[in-house]
Amino acid sequence: MDYARPFIWLALYVAGRAALNGDPQVTRFYIASLAISIAFLQLARSIADFAVENVLGDIQIYTTHDCNSAFYAIRQQIISSVASALNGVLSAVVDEKAEVLEPYYDAVHIFGHSLGSTVGMDVLIPSATDAQRKIDSGRSVG
Repeated sequence: MDYARPFIWLALYVAGRAALNGDPQVTRFYIASLAISIAFLQLARSIADFAVENVLGDIQIYTTHDCNSAFYAIRQQIISSVASALNGVLSAVVDEKAEVLEPYYDAVHIFGHSLGSTVGMDVLIPSATDAQRKIDSGRSVG
């Protein structure tokens, strides 16, 4: 609410100046215009706060490389979960009892969008030698 305080003072000042003119219609117009402006600014600020806290906050949590940070453990959990899922796909075979293990998938394609492509690269880079024989393509979209 602190960001709206100067506008509230400005609204009071303009309303006071308009009231000195003696025209009540002009006074109401100025007060209404400033009230709408303040409401719009508060709405814009709340939308920006939501975006920063709920969208960009995920990026801040994931890109933390400081081992002492509480977010680092979350980052490691994300990487291990994705690596586990990828290893499950890469190690899947048609019949586990057969003499020659045939891969279940002919090709594996990995797609990532935004933070997902970063997570994908963080999982693929350490396991590049093992996985690169089995992964057919990788694509970052956005």
